[in-house]
Amino acid sequence: MCVVAEQTYSHDMDGVYYALEDLAHIGDGSVNAIARHLHALGIRGERKSSYCCPIANWLRLNFGDDCDPEVDSGEIRVRKFKSPEGDWIDPPDEISDFITFFDRGSFSDLAAVPRG
Repeated sequence: MCVVAEQTYSHDMDGVYYALEDLAHIGDGSVNAIARHLHALGIRGERKSSYCCPIANWLRLNFGDDCDPEVDSGEIRVRKFKSPEGDWIDPPDEISDFITFFDRGSFSDLAAVPRG
């Protein structure tokens, strides 16, 4: 089970959606609050990487082998829950904003060195 702010979520697309909603509203609901939460968990990621950004890594941390996310600011695809092709969800606006800010250079403490 995924846990965010003491709430547990099922390992399905509904669980991913509700977990992202709660992450989006953690603290004061700002992109800075999301970044602080990810930092506190030790989550980092690569800029402009759909598979290794902090949100994708957070999803993997919380949903494990049940989740194979592909993330961008406008949509998130998660494979394995329903089909190998994956199902798409629209992330909350706060998550989209965080991804955009991160990809443009904000939150350097969350940036990992890209694999090469």
